[in-house]
Parts: sequence; C-alpha cells; structure tokens
Amino acid sequence: MIRAERFHVAPAPLPADNNIRYQYPIHRAKWVRHPDIDPRQISFCRYSLDFVLAAPATIDIHVSADNRFELRCDGAYVGMGPDRSDIAHWSFHSYRLTLEEGAHRLDAAVHFMGLNPADRPWAQTYLEPGFVLYAENSPVDLNTGSAPWQATLLTGVTTAKPAVKGFFVVGPNYIVDARSYFAPAPPVAAAVVREAGRQIEGGTILPGWKLYPSRLPEQLRRPVGGGRVRCVAHQPDDAPFPPEAPAPDWQAFVEGRAPVTVPAHTRVVVLWDLEQYHTAYPELTTTGGAGARVTIEWAESCLVTHTDARRKGNRNEVTGKYFVGNGDTALPDGPTRTFPSFWWRAGRYVRIVVETADAPVTLERLRLWESRLPLENESVFRCSDAEFAGIIALATRGIQMCAHETYMDCPYYEQMMYVGDTRLQMLTSYVMSGEDRLNQRALEIFDWSRQETGFVLERCPSDPKQLSCTFAMIWILMLRDYAWWRRDAAFLRQRLKGLRCLLEEFKALPATYSPLLPALPGWSFMDWVDGLSFVNKPGPNASVAAVVNLLFLNALNAAADLETAFGEPHLAEYNRAWAGRLAAAIEKQFWDEERGLFADDVAHRQFSEHSQCLALLSGHFPARE
Repeated sequence: MIRAERFHVAPAPLPADNNIRYQYPIHRAKWVRHPDIDPRQISFCRYSLDFVLAAPATIDIHVSADNRFELRCDGAYVGMGPDRSDIAHWSFHSYRLTLEEGAHRLDAAVHFMGLNPADRPWAQTYLEPGFVLYAENSPVDLNTGSAPWQATLLTGVTTAKPAVKGFFVVGPNYIVDARSYFAPAPPVAAAVVREAGRQIEGGTILPGWKLYPSRLPEQLRRPVGGGRVRCVAHQPDDAPFPPEAPAPDWQAFVEGRAPVTVPAHTRVVVLWDLEQYHTAYPELTTTGGAGARVTIEWAESCLVTHTDARRKGNRNEVTGKYFVGNGDTALPDGPTRTFPSFWWRAGRYVRIVVETADAPVTLERLRLWESRLPLENESVFRCSDAEFAGIIALATRGIQMCAHETYMDCPYYEQMMYVGDTRLQMLTSYVMSGEDRLNQRALEIFDWSRQETGFVLERCPSDPKQLSCTFAMIWILMLRDYAWWRRDAAFLRQRLKGLRCLLEEFKALPATYSPLLPALPGWSFMDWVDGLSFVNKPGPNASVAAVVNLLFLNALNAAADLETAFGEPHLAEYNRAWAGRLAAAIEKQFWDEERGLFADDVAHRQFSEHSQCLALLSGHFPARE
C-alpha cells in the first residue's frame, strides 16, 4: 500500500539563475527517453523502475516530462502533468510517497505530440520528448539518468482529424490498436538526452527546459457518471437520431451496473446524455471483439443539421438531430483490455459507436474520470427571485469547466487562456472561493509571455503565439482586480516589474499622434461587433481609435493605483499625469458635442457603447456625464 500527496516547492529567489546554477533538486537529474524515438514525431512511451526498500520510507519525488506524463507507483495513480506553461518556466510536480518495505515499481506513461500542427493542441508548448525524475530522502537511487530506468515504446496509437466544424485546436482523435499497444517490444535502457544541470559560474545559460515549480494543486480525478441513454440505433454516423426509446441494458452499462455485449456483424449507435457538462478522461474496458471498433465521441449538443455546427436548437432535444463530435477509438483484439485516454474530453453528450466483425465484443465498463481544478462555490447568495439559484448553478458549472491547468476560453473548441476571457473568470472565482492558486498562475503566465514581444500576449501558453495590445492592457486591470479582492502585497510586488516594462513598450511606440496611441502591433481586438473586431490596424490608412485609447486610459489609472499601494509613489504620479494628458487628447479628438458622445474615429462617423462605457469608467470626464 502506498500514499501519494502532492506538495509545492517555493520558487527560487533568483529566477534568472535558472539553467545557470542549481535551483531545485530536480536539476540534479538527467532527462531520458527511449533511444528509438524520433523527436519530430508523435510518440508514446512507458518508463519503469523496479526497486526494493529494506524499510518503510517517505520519499519526495520531483517529476516532469515533455509533453505529458501520468505517474503511477505499484499500479496506483500518483499524478498527471506537467501543468501547461512555456519552455522558460517548464513545470515540474512534487509528490511525497509513503511506501512500505519491499518491492516497488514506478511507471510513467509519457506521450509527445510531435511537430505536426494537425496533431498538436495549440495550448500545448513543447521542446522535444523526454522524462525526468529526481528523488529526495530515498535510501535507493531512483533518479533518471543514474537509476536503471527502462523505456518501453508503445506503438499502435494513430491519430485522426476530428469531424468538429469550425476552429477546433484541442488536438486529434486517438485510435488505439490493442494488437500492438498491449504487445510492445521488450523494454530497453532509457537513454540520456540532456545532462543534469551544472553550476556555471561564468553565467552561461544552458539550453532546454527551464524547470520551474507549479503552484497549482493536483487536478481532480474522480469517477463521474449518471445521466441516461436517450437513443440506441443501427444507423450511419451522418443519420439523424430516431425517437427516444428505453434501453435498459445500455442504461445499466453506463451506470456501471452491468456489462453489455454486442453480437458479431453488428453496428450499434448509443447516445448517452450525461445531463450535465463534464470534462473527463474516458476509460473503456472490453473483452473479446477481435476486429471490432468502439468509438466514444463527445459533443456539447446535438445539431439541427449535420453541416452547421452553429445550429444547436434546444440542447435538451435529440430526436431528429445529428451528432458531430470528437473522441477516441478502441480496436479490441480479444483479451480483456483497458484502453487509455491521452487527454480529457468535454461536453454533455457521449456517442458510443460499436462495430463488430466475426466475434462479439463485451463492453465491461466505461468509466469517466473527471478532470478539472478543485474549484467549488463556497459563497452564498440569497434573493427573492428564485430564478437566480438556477443561474448561479449554471454559472458555477461554467467556470469549473473552464478551470484546469490554466483558465480556458472554452473546454471544447480551443482550451486556450486568453487575457480578456480570463479577467472575467478570475472575477467570478473571487466571489466563489478563496482558492487563488490558478488566479496567481494566470497572472504570472501572462507576465512571462512578455519575453516574446515585450507586450503581454493575447493568449498563453500557446503555439502559435498571438499578440493583442488591447489584451495586454487588460492584464494591468487584472492586477488591480487581484489587489482589490485579495490581500497579497508580496505577489503583486513581484508583478510590478512586468507592469512597468509593459508600460515602457507602449511609451516606445511611434509618437505620431502623441499622447494618443498610434496604430498598434498585432490584433487590437475589442469585441465581436462591426467596427470593433479589427481596430487600429497598421497600414497606409492607419489612424487612431477612441476605444483603444480609452481602454489604455483605464489601464493607466490601474497602474497608478498599483504603484500607490505597492510600488513607487513617484511612478504613481507619473502614470496619473500620463493619464491626464491622454484624457485631454481623447476629449479634444473624439468628443462630439452635437451628439453628446465620444466618437470611435477621428471623422466622427462611428459611435459605440464601448467608448461611452470606458469613458465613464475612467472617471476623467465628469463634465461629459
């Protein structure tokens, strides 16, 4: 029996010394991988170490991988990661293992998504495949690169493009062929691909991952289920669902009460309504069914037509509607097999499609392992309007489904953390819970993203990267939000350097319309409405936009407030003076006396609610209110 508990290592006081001097115990371990892995291609590998303890021991281990690991000890789940970040702050996790005397085994399933853009989730950064583990307080050597770790190459996994329409960048569908996946070649000694860190007094920075401790808790991992089977049919994928009918055998299966057997030469389509939105790793166990194909796909809703993903209609209705989703396929080979999932899936509806060949297949069990940040609503809201209770429950579920290793704009289509979306998610979390580790993580990841252009990036971690200077302004507002909602002066002072550097980038822009901001680099996105989705674009017709300058005015106000509370008073006064000059220029250029509104453009042809709201929020125009 083992006990595993995640703990956290404090960040080193001199982050610039990372990959120059030892900063964390894991720096003393070597990165390894299977010697036959092509670092450009998708790969799946299991790293294993057998060891014996002469007496019970409590061992602290630090572990990371590129891209992902799932760590087990003696078959028991320990943890999964690493938490998504960038190469310059590559996450490692720390676990405390309490082990009895005797024989033990560490196993890490590691997969790397390769360099093919069609396979890689956009939110997943990467360098090259590898695995690293370092153990403290261990009576035996467990470290990669010195202990006899074995590497087993897991073949039989292929990928396919999901059928989901539109912008969909969370990664591929996985197809696992049991014939080769569960019958791999014998293990070989894991090969060292990067040496342990060294003390380099001359200041040379070693290339590669800069390992950095993640502040996050372990993601939830617990079985979820429930719901009901809405339909069982024998039809092609692109056919509409027939009227609902009871299916007691399949209902018992999805509830985990009984297996279900599909005869030979049969195709069956099962629509499972979870009756709640979930993000979960599916885990399917089958027996028999050599030559069969079992596909488990997820969708947020069934569609009114097979070709238009925007037409969902009433999401509670399924009859006559179509299913288009993403997911994974298992190819059984006869023996009892439990098929892995390499990433979690999201949605309310699950479609199970079983196609058998010459042998029947028994689906023994389908478990869904919920995966998300352990964020719960600890607040209380009372109102005479009973409808608010339902709204709060819906909103709570929405934020939970978007809170993982990062916040996400959406768990189904993109799974990327955007500054604009994240500000609203963080404000929501402040009134829900005192759990702030993901909020701190988001603020620091956006801060780190400045290394690319000097500006906070629109989204991160991300590959490809994206720049929006308007979103960079919002990051300053996020810092002030955190200051107003939380008493955490130490964390905020750590971010002041990034705030000041960001303002210097804006100051260094061409002074064409000074003090108004000129056309900005990147995408000056404001809102998905006509005239505001692409504003302030550089080019021969470049001009200035009120809405962008008004947003920056609010950011300068926030910067001044932060300097007053946590930084330098003279910088606070400098920012207030800058804001005053900008406000005067905005009023002179954009105020339309006839309409009593701020125009969006210098010609006063376009007006928006956005400019009026930002002007009011700034507090600089009391005479115009």
